[in-house]
Amino acid sequence: WLKMAQYLAQPRHPSVCTAAAHRRLVMALAALAALAGGLPLVPQFALHGSAVARLSVRAPPRLRASVRRYASNGEAAVASKAVLQRVYDLSAAGQLPEAAAAMDALTAEGLAVRQVPQAPDVGYQHVYEDHAMSIGIFLLPRGSAIPLHDHPGMTVLSKLLFGRLRVTSYDMPADRPSPSKTSMLNPFSRGRSAVRFRCQPARTTIVAAPCSTLRLDPLCGNIHEFEALEDTVIFDVLTPPYNDRAGRSCHYYSIADASLDGSDEVELVEIPWPQGLSIVQCAYSGPECGPHQ
Repeated sequence: WLKMAQYLAQPRHPSVCTAAAHRRLVMALAALAALAGGLPLVPQFALHGSAVARLSVRAPPRLRASVRRYASNGEAAVASKAVLQRVYDLSAAGQLPEAAAAMDALTAEGLAVRQVPQAPDVGYQHVYEDHAMSIGIFLLPRGSAIPLHDHPGMTVLSKLLFGRLRVTSYDMPADRPSPSKTSMLNPFSRGRSAVRFRCQPARTTIVAAPCSTLRLDPLCGNIHEFEALEDTVIFDVLTPPYNDRAGRSCHYYSIADASLDGSDEVELVEIPWPQGLSIVQCAYSGPECGPHQ
């Protein structure tokens, strides 16, 4: 794009009329705008940048509108990549409160999320994963749900990009019995264990975008359920990620008894992969993140 911009910005090209050349010019202008907005502008392109600016001023209104639209998209893409990379860097450094604050700047547009699957499917877009964290996006159509499940020994940051969600959560008891090894994203892992344990009463809240990033810890709010009241998209950072071999499988639960011995405690029982839950892999086309980005 930079070579294209350098070529098209020469004085011998004061205007471009063909459709193909029009598109090349618009993309070149967007590239220069993104470069100037997010990265150092190398000296040899400074003159060409001003030449492109003069050229765009002389362009017809339709071309100027296209330039503004593509340039805006280019700047947004650079900004979104910077925010995503900052979220990764802070999470990798263990600075989770700072990572949660940085996630508040994420947007669906910046991550190229445009639609959710057809109900009842729940979509999942893989963004990044290593041994220390996983980053992904859940796409919940209205009326769908991710049933009650846990996050063993994990901290999870969840940013609502758009939509409205009912969240039901329980604290993980410190003396919970060892559950079976089942995997959230593998419908063929169907554990038969009937592990039971008692929890304090559930907390139910309704959250709507825009809102602050949600957080659960190894104990606080670790077991939760999401119900989409509207088409909803959730950006998740899991530290550390699910890992069956490391004892961090995902387990699903149902309420066995909501009243035990006259107390307020609730008994949860582990269940196999919930019937009707379908999580489908969706392509991710947003910015990348990771080490050395």
